[in-house]
Amino acid sequence: MRTQRSNRRSMPQRPLAVDRLVRYMPSLISLSFLGLIVQCKNIDDSTTREQETYAVLSVIIENNGGPIPAPPPEGLSDREFKRVSDSIRRSIEPLGLENSKRTVAVYPVPSSLSDPIELDKEYHLEYQNLVDRLMDTSPMGNINITKIKTPKWITLVESPTMDNLRADPRSWDNFDRVLSSSWVSFNEAYSKAAVVLGITYSRSSGYSSLQLLEKVDGAWKIVAKRTLNVS
Repeated sequence: MRTQRSNRRSMPQRPLAVDRLVRYMPSLISLSFLGLIVQCKNIDDSTTREQETYAVLSVIIENNGGPIPAPPPEGLSDREFKRVSDSIRRSIEPLGLENSKRTVAVYPVPSSLSDPIELDKEYHLEYQNLVDRLMDTSPMGNINITKIKTPKWITLVESPTMDNLRADPRSWDNFDRVLSSSWVSFNEAYSKAAVVLGITYSRSSGYSSLQLLEKVDGAWKIVAKRTLNVS
């Protein structure tokens, strides 16, 4: 009997830290697994955002890279602006875009919207929050023009800085126009998007517009435009 008590007293005690580790191990494993899922989801979302961003930029550059029309007047509703823009575009398409090759310079640094925009009632519900997000001034990466797909009649080059363009007027001889844009704002389903596009034809001529897009049958379509300023 005395020997049994002695053996029990001599059995090594497991450290308290080990006991706690064993007790909380299932929770730690669950948290680690949850963290891995979240990380994978963030990676997937980042990949999707990049793919859809360049798909949208490809559409708006193709749409605005043809022969130079006069921009629609300011003050039109979103729907009326789109109607007038489409009418102007149809009037120049018979000229043959394929026979009118263009060199378009893309400014690689995206910008943010400087002033708030209130959309018409028709688009307010689905697009207003996307437009509001365009005012975000968080640091953004540059636009990689090699990821933008364009038709054969458009050649993309990277634009010089705006200061260099102003300082050296001869730079304009290298391309037909300069396009600049904000980053693209998407809804959660990546089915609607908003972006601001600036088009500059010379040191003192150009305009910017808000463009709203919707994904229809897997392809992005511009559904509305609004002129923001004309110079």
